[in-house]
Amino acid sequence: MNELIGFKRYHHQRGNILFFSIAVLAVVLLLCGGAFTVHYLFTAHKSLADKAEFENIVVSRFLNMSDSAGQMNNMVAASRELVFSSREMQETIAESHPEMLPLATKLIGESRDGAKFVSDERGRLLQSTLADVRDWAKGFGNGDQAEKLQHMLPGIDTSELSLVNLDAGCISDTDSNVYAPQGNNDLMKLDRKFINPRSNLYYGNITLSLPAPDDDLTFKLSSLPAPVKGTIAPERLLANDLFKSTLLLVKDGQPNVGSCDQIPSALSLTARVKFQSNLGVETKQQLVVRTTAATNGAGPMR
Repeated sequence: MNELIGFKRYHHQRGNILFFSIAVLAVVLLLCGGAFTVHYLFTAHKSLADKAEFENIVVSRFLNMSDSAGQMNNMVAASRELVFSSREMQETIAESHPEMLPLATKLIGESRDGAKFVSDERGRLLQSTLADVRDWAKGFGNGDQAEKLQHMLPGIDTSELSLVNLDAGCISDTDSNVYAPQGNNDLMKLDRKFINPRSNLYYGNITLSLPAPDDDLTFKLSSLPAPVKGTIAPERLLANDLFKSTLLLVKDGQPNVGSCDQIPSALSLTARVKFQSNLGVETKQQLVVRTTAATNGAGPMR
């Protein structure tokens, strides 16, 4: 009888130990699953940031393709200086050589027509640049972008990279690539407040005018880094707080209509992926990152 009781106690103790071992194993597995989930959550966020930064660098190249924005800034400034100088010449000739006034009048007329033509072409370049960026945004999520973020364990999954917001703008406190008109003292005096005394460059994203009767003309200079000792600034990533938005191109994943006055030189891109894990506790998260990229700087004036 005693042997039977001892036998039952032995098996009861073994059952308790087995149950306890299974419970401990379950807790360990749960903790491991949670640890792996956290690890891959951070890994997925890092991968998302890397892909978003790469895509932003790619699309930022459209803003100054073949130095189009930089050379346009130079042409706008040159056309303005030509109108200013032609008007001064007309006024001088009217007093000193009135017989040549018709020629001077023709010259100022052609200068004004040239400035209007440059302004129209600048507007077309702006719209073409925005159209290129919008076309890129429409195709976002195709090709390499459609690839899911890499993971190594079953039970962890991510959605494709999706575009949330895309802003066009510039980097704060960046001048234009146009140098002050050295040698033209009258124009320098007129434009003194528009020129950065430290860099001798016109400020970026400004609208210049001329005295009457040429005050009907407007001349816009976009923000874009000038070359430094022949070195052109490459496309680059910058801190988000340096970005200044002028136009929202994509809002909440949908195209946004509108335009802006200045050719943008930087983009702010917000991307998202959905993260899901069934390891341990079921986890569902939306990972969102925002990146800012500036286009390449201007080249030397041609």
